[in-house]
Amino acid sequence: MKKLKKVAVVVLALALLIPLVLAAPVMAAPNENAWHVVPAYQTYNKLVTYAQLTDYCLNVWGLSENPYPNPTLPTGVRSAFYLVTLVIGDDVYQVVSCNSYTGSLDPDTKVMTFTYDTVWYFGEYGKTNARMNQGFKGTTYIQCINFDKGKFDYFTGQFYYEGFQRFNHQSLMLTVDDSRISSLATGICEVLGNRDKM
Repeated sequence: MKKLKKVAVVVLALALLIPLVLAAPVMAAPNENAWHVVPAYQTYNKLVTYAQLTDYCLNVWGLSENPYPNPTLPTGVRSAFYLVTLVIGDDVYQVVSCNSYTGSLDPDTKVMTFTYDTVWYFGEYGKTNARMNQGFKGTTYIQCINFDKGKFDYFTGQFYYEGFQRFNHQSLMLTVDDSRISSLATGICEVLGNRDKM
Protein backbone atom coordinates (compact mmCIF):
# COMPACT_ATOMS: atom_id res chain seq x y z
CA MET A 1 0.00 0.00 0.00
CA LYS A 2 2.85 2.36 0.85
CA LYS A 3 4.46 1.60 -2.52
CA LEU A 4 1.25 2.50 -4.33
CA LYS A 5 1.08 5.82 -2.46
CA LYS A 6 4.68 6.64 -3.43
CA VAL A 7 3.99 5.81 -7.08
CA ALA A 8 0.85 7.96 -6.99
CA VAL A 9 2.78 10.89 -5.52
CA VAL A 10 5.51 10.61 -8.18
CA VAL A 11 2.93 10.38 -10.98
CA LEU A 12 1.07 13.39 -9.57
CA ALA A 13 4.30 15.40 -9.30
CA LEU A 14 5.21 14.61 -12.91
CA ALA A 15 1.70 15.50 -14.05
CA LEU A 16 2.06 18.90 -12.37
CA LEU A 17 5.51 19.54 -13.89
CA ILE A 18 4.60 18.73 -17.51
CA PRO A 19 2.40 21.86 -18.01
CA LEU A 20 5.16 24.03 -16.54
CA VAL A 21 7.72 22.59 -18.95
CA LEU A 22 5.36 23.05 -21.89
CA ALA A 23 4.59 26.63 -20.85
CA ALA A 24 8.27 27.62 -20.49
CA PRO A 25 9.50 29.86 -23.33
CA VAL A 26 11.65 28.26 -25.98
CA MET A 27 15.11 29.85 -26.15
CA ALA A 28 15.69 31.44 -29.54
CA ALA A 29 18.82 30.69 -31.49
CA PRO A 30 21.49 33.39 -31.21
CA ASN A 31 21.09 36.19 -33.72
CA GLU A 32 24.29 36.41 -35.77
CA ASN A 33 23.70 40.13 -36.33
CA ALA A 34 23.41 40.93 -32.62
CA TRP A 35 27.15 41.57 -32.37
CA HIS A 36 29.38 42.37 -35.30
CA VAL A 37 32.43 44.34 -36.34
CA VAL A 38 32.83 46.56 -39.39
CA PRO A 39 35.87 48.46 -40.68
CA ALA A 40 36.18 52.17 -39.93
CA TYR A 41 38.65 54.70 -41.32
CA GLN A 42 39.20 58.38 -41.94
CA THR A 43 39.45 59.75 -45.45
CA TYR A 44 39.89 63.38 -44.37
CA ASN A 45 41.14 65.11 -41.22
CA LYS A 46 41.76 68.87 -41.05
CA LEU A 47 42.74 70.89 -37.99
CA VAL A 48 40.84 74.20 -37.76
CA THR A 49 40.67 77.02 -35.25
CA TYR A 50 37.38 77.83 -33.58
CA ALA A 51 37.19 81.00 -35.70
CA GLN A 52 37.64 78.92 -38.86
CA LEU A 53 34.97 76.48 -37.67
CA THR A 54 32.62 79.42 -37.10
CA ASP A 55 33.38 80.71 -40.60
CA TYR A 56 32.53 77.28 -42.06
CA CYS A 57 29.25 77.23 -40.11
CA LEU A 58 28.15 80.71 -41.20
CA ASN A 59 29.64 81.24 -44.63
CA VAL A 60 30.07 77.76 -46.09
CA TRP A 61 27.33 75.63 -44.53
CA GLY A 62 24.77 78.44 -44.23
CA LEU A 63 23.99 78.05 -40.52
CA SER A 64 22.78 80.98 -38.45
CA GLU A 65 25.42 80.35 -35.76
CA ASN A 66 28.25 78.05 -34.73
CA PRO A 67 26.50 75.33 -32.70
CA TYR A 68 29.70 73.61 -31.56
CA PRO A 69 30.96 74.22 -28.01
CA ASN A 70 34.03 76.33 -27.37
CA PRO A 71 34.54 75.58 -23.67
CA THR A 72 36.28 77.79 -21.16
CA LEU A 73 39.25 75.66 -20.14
CA PRO A 74 41.38 75.64 -16.99
CA THR A 75 45.05 76.60 -17.11
CA GLY A 76 47.15 74.01 -18.94
CA VAL A 77 44.22 72.62 -20.94
CA ARG A 78 43.80 73.55 -24.59
CA SER A 79 41.15 73.01 -27.22
CA ALA A 80 41.37 71.69 -30.78
CA PHE A 81 38.81 71.29 -33.55
CA TYR A 82 38.90 69.08 -36.63
CA LEU A 83 36.80 68.49 -39.73
CA VAL A 84 36.72 64.76 -40.37
CA THR A 85 35.27 62.43 -42.96
CA LEU A 86 34.81 58.95 -41.50
CA VAL A 87 33.74 55.74 -43.19
CA ILE A 88 32.03 53.07 -41.05
CA GLY A 89 31.18 49.98 -43.04
CA ASP A 90 29.47 51.25 -46.19
CA ASP A 91 28.44 54.62 -44.73
CA VAL A 92 30.31 57.92 -45.04
CA TYR A 93 29.92 60.54 -42.30
CA GLN A 94 30.87 64.19 -41.96
CA VAL A 95 32.21 64.84 -38.47
CA VAL A 96 33.15 67.86 -36.39
CA SER A 97 35.64 66.82 -33.72
CA CYS A 98 35.73 68.97 -30.57
CA ASN A 99 38.58 68.32 -28.13
CA SER A 100 40.16 69.51 -24.94
CA TYR A 101 43.64 68.18 -24.28
CA THR A 102 46.75 68.19 -22.12
CA GLY A 103 50.32 67.13 -22.89
CA SER A 104 53.13 65.53 -20.92
CA LEU A 105 56.73 65.05 -22.04
CA ASP A 106 58.93 62.16 -20.97
CA PRO A 107 62.41 63.78 -20.96
CA ASP A 108 64.19 60.40 -21.20
CA THR A 109 62.37 58.99 -24.21
CA LYS A 110 61.49 62.40 -25.73
CA VAL A 111 57.92 61.18 -26.26
CA MET A 112 55.24 63.82 -25.87
CA THR A 113 51.87 62.28 -25.04
CA PHE A 114 48.75 64.32 -25.68
CA THR A 115 45.54 63.12 -24.03
CA TYR A 116 42.35 64.38 -25.66
CA ASP A 117 38.84 64.40 -24.26
CA THR A 118 37.05 64.02 -27.60
CA VAL A 119 33.51 64.37 -28.92
CA TRP A 120 32.81 63.55 -32.55
CA TYR A 121 29.55 65.12 -33.75
CA PHE A 122 28.12 63.25 -36.73
CA GLY A 123 25.78 64.77 -39.29
CA GLU A 124 25.58 66.51 -42.60
CA TYR A 125 27.21 69.93 -42.69
CA GLY A 126 24.69 72.73 -43.02
CA LYS A 127 21.62 70.47 -42.87
CA THR A 128 18.92 70.38 -40.22
CA ASN A 129 20.95 67.99 -38.09
CA ALA A 130 24.07 70.16 -38.28
CA ARG A 131 24.15 70.48 -34.48
CA MET A 132 25.12 66.83 -34.64
CA ASN A 133 23.60 65.64 -31.36
CA GLN A 134 24.74 62.15 -32.23
CA GLY A 135 28.15 60.56 -32.60
CA PHE A 136 30.97 59.23 -30.46
CA LYS A 137 32.90 60.44 -27.44
CA GLY A 138 35.90 59.18 -25.55
CA THR A 139 39.65 59.51 -25.26
CA THR A 140 42.35 60.02 -27.87
CA TYR A 141 46.04 59.44 -27.11
CA ILE A 142 48.63 60.92 -29.46
CA GLN A 143 52.36 60.22 -28.97
CA CYS A 144 54.83 62.50 -30.74
CA ILE A 145 58.21 60.76 -31.11
CA ASN A 146 61.50 62.66 -30.55
CA PHE A 147 59.62 65.76 -29.50
CA ASP A 148 61.82 68.86 -29.20
CA LYS A 149 60.57 72.45 -29.02
CA GLY A 150 57.34 71.71 -30.86
CA LYS A 151 58.95 69.56 -33.55
CA PHE A 152 58.90 65.76 -33.76
CA ASP A 153 59.80 62.93 -36.12
CA TYR A 154 56.38 61.27 -36.36
CA PHE A 155 53.31 60.49 -34.28
CA THR A 156 51.17 57.52 -33.36
CA GLY A 157 47.75 57.48 -31.78
CA GLN A 158 44.91 55.46 -30.35
CA PHE A 159 41.22 56.41 -30.36
CA TYR A 160 38.73 54.81 -27.93
CA TYR A 161 35.16 56.09 -28.31
CA GLU A 162 31.64 55.04 -27.30
CA GLY A 163 28.60 56.02 -29.33
CA PHE A 164 25.71 58.17 -28.15
CA GLN A 165 22.18 58.78 -29.47
CA ARG A 166 21.90 57.02 -32.85
CA PHE A 167 25.28 55.33 -32.27
CA ASN A 168 24.42 53.98 -28.82
CA HIS A 169 25.79 50.44 -28.21
CA GLN A 170 28.64 51.01 -30.67
CA SER A 171 32.36 51.30 -29.92
CA LEU A 172 34.89 52.91 -32.23
CA MET A 173 38.57 51.92 -31.97
CA LEU A 174 41.09 53.46 -34.32
CA THR A 175 44.87 53.74 -34.57
CA VAL A 176 47.17 55.99 -36.54
CA ASP A 177 50.89 55.88 -37.33
CA ASP A 178 52.05 58.51 -39.78
CA SER A 179 55.57 57.07 -39.92
CA ARG A 180 54.41 53.90 -41.68
CA ILE A 181 51.00 54.34 -43.24
CA SER A 182 49.43 57.81 -43.19
CA SER A 183 48.19 60.52 -40.87
CA LEU A 184 44.63 59.19 -41.19
CA ALA A 185 43.30 56.76 -38.60
CA THR A 186 41.96 53.29 -39.35
CA GLY A 187 40.32 50.63 -37.21
CA ILE A 188 36.99 49.03 -36.40
CA CYS A 189 33.53 49.78 -35.12
CA GLU A 190 31.95 47.17 -32.85
CA VAL A 191 28.17 47.09 -32.95
CA LEU A 192 26.59 45.57 -29.83
CA GLY A 193 22.95 44.62 -30.11
CA ASN A 194 20.75 44.15 -33.15
CA ARG A 195 18.60 47.17 -32.19
CA ASP A 196 21.17 49.47 -33.77
CA LYS A 197 21.78 49.66 -37.47
CA MET A 198 24.65 51.27 -39.31
